[in-house]
Amino acid sequence: MLIRKILYIINIIASLLLAATYIPAFIPQDIVPSVSLLGYAYPLLLAINIAFIVIWLFVKPRHVLLPLAFILIRFSYVPRLINFSSSGKDKDLTVLTYNVNDFRHNMDKFDVKRIGQIQDSIIEYVRRTQADVVCYQDCTLNFKQRKGFHEQMTDSLGYNHFYAAGVQASRNNNCIIYSKYPITNAGSVLPGDANQHSYIFADVQTPVQKVRIYNLHLASYMLGVQEQSDYSAIIKGKVSDTAGRNIVHKLLSANKRRAKQVRRIIPAVENSAMPVIVAGDFNDHPFSNTYRRFSKLYKDAFTAKGNGIGRSYNGVFPAYRIDYIFYKQSRLEAVEYISEPLDLSDHYPVLVKFKIKKQ
Repeated sequence: MLIRKILYIINIIASLLLAATYIPAFIPQDIVPSVSLLGYAYPLLLAINIAFIVIWLFVKPRHVLLPLAFILIRFSYVPRLINFSSSGKDKDLTVLTYNVNDFRHNMDKFDVKRIGQIQDSIIEYVRRTQADVVCYQDCTLNFKQRKGFHEQMTDSLGYNHFYAAGVQASRNNNCIIYSKYPITNAGSVLPGDANQHSYIFADVQTPVQKVRIYNLHLASYMLGVQEQSDYSAIIKGKVSDTAGRNIVHKLLSANKRRAKQVRRIIPAVENSAMPVIVAGDFNDHPFSNTYRRFSKLYKDAFTAKGNGIGRSYNGVFPAYRIDYIFYKQSRLEAVEYISEPLDLSDHYPVLVKFKIKKQ
């Protein structure tokens, strides 16, 4: 009897904490920065409340209503984390987004040979996907390098049309869009911005009709190898106050910068008359204000056609989806979503196949 009461009190606390994870989506991260951190706990608290549902089914069934009610308050969060759907076969356009981490995954120091191996592996992956459009982030390239990554994309794979913004003609330092179809117009979402190369768009003339594709790379957490190691130690109970403060500082700093970016980007991407796809590395989880702002305008391809637990970050933290492909649901239909766990970057690629709705 006493144990049951203690469990119920713990369940009340876990349910209230779950409710607290719903708050960050409604508050821009630069308004009350500390609140933005609550969303990271949603998967854990969801799992705890589901566990209590199972326990109460065998111990006291009417107590199931407590955790169940708090889960149902924001049940729409569940398919953002885990989803099951069938895939279609017919497609008009395949779009791939991939943060390639400057081809330096797991490198302590510059290694030309290893960079070349990673680039070759990514080229083979892209060849296999047969994507029509590829959006890269963290992609530093020398366009004039003979037999380099760029030349392989254009000459070997047939991506003869490409766009990058705010860079010298010979190099690219962040985002780039490659297309097998002609690009009729392209530019930066925020021309003149210091980070204009991090938010670009291209109008791609597909055989069906023109589609506008945005490639975004929003403010990064900048969690390096040391921070990932510190976080692993913290979750194992080896708490370091200094390490913890450093991680929290980086999270809050990135969240505030990202909120300012989103506030400027949203008006620029919401008024296109043509079919729209918004892809890229958003560096934010699906329970954030960033996600809510974009999902109010566009459909998340994972919630439409994803399968299994959604994850696009190849690291300890944040081990969620932070790479997305959104689309204008009135003009496009996602028919397949694929994210392969390739160990070539600190991100996994995200590929979505679309049907274009003719109008």
